[in-house]
Amino acid sequence: MIYIYIIIIIIILILFYNKQKENFDTIKVTPYTDNIKNRILFILWMGGKLTDNRKESIESIKKNTKCNVVLINKDNLHNYILKDYPLHKGFKYLSSIHKADYLRCYLMHHYGGGYSDLKKATSSWNSSYEKLENNNNIWAVGLRGPKNFGIAYPLEYNKTQRDELKTNHKNLIGVSYFIYKPRTKITQEWYDNLNKRMDYYYNDLKKHPAKYPRESKNGSPIPIWEGKTNKTNYPILWNRILGQIIYPLQLKYLKNIEYGIPKPDRSKPYI
Repeated sequence: MIYIYIIIIIIILILFYNKQKENFDTIKVTPYTDNIKNRILFILWMGGKLTDNRKESIESIKKNTKCNVVLINKDNLHNYILKDYPLHKGFKYLSSIHKADYLRCYLMHHYGGGYSDLKKATSSWNSSYEKLENNNNIWAVGLRGPKNFGIAYPLEYNKTQRDELKTNHKNLIGVSYFIYKPRTKITQEWYDNLNKRMDYYYNDLKKHPAKYPRESKNGSPIPIWEGKTNKTNYPILWNRILGQIIYPLQLKYLKNIEYGIPKPDRSKPYI
């Protein structure tokens, strides 16, 4: 009889553990769920097979951020694209890195929540989410510059505009680790400007689609994209559809930005 009780207790413990354990593939995430309160943290992988370093980073993010991590890849992306807001028709011609750039904006505007590059996390993000929960005037929280990231200056900027952005570098947040509330003024302008830029590049993208996952017009960053050369007809610069859009918008909405995302572990290779 005692063995039956032991077996029952073991079964109960297993069921309890599975209930408590979050599975990043099955978390309920919609534009109508509170993805800040639910600690949703998106990670993206639009490339091919994940390397061991990338896999280790994913496990680190799941364990250390204390968030509900949602991995979006080429196989499940369709589950997150809204009927009324399809991907831009040029999306399929983008390189993998630019697809991830596009999706960061798409997810932050329509869903809200957090985003992290695939680099090892060091500690909990909970306090950063709390900053957004506790203050209606804060729309975004991120990792503060300038020691943590460089600025992507828009091609259109003159010296005065570049200097203003440079002076405020310390007040901006990077594009690799952040949390945004959905459907705010900053995400709306981000999304609108992104799609306008995609419209601009569409014809050239269609003629010269990306051939390599990390391809960009200027061959940045190091290591140079898989083509092993800077010569490419692919039309979009490395930071053209992300940093060059969002940094000027952050400058516009500085009063709505906070800081606090823990620094990732960059001590080991991540590719």
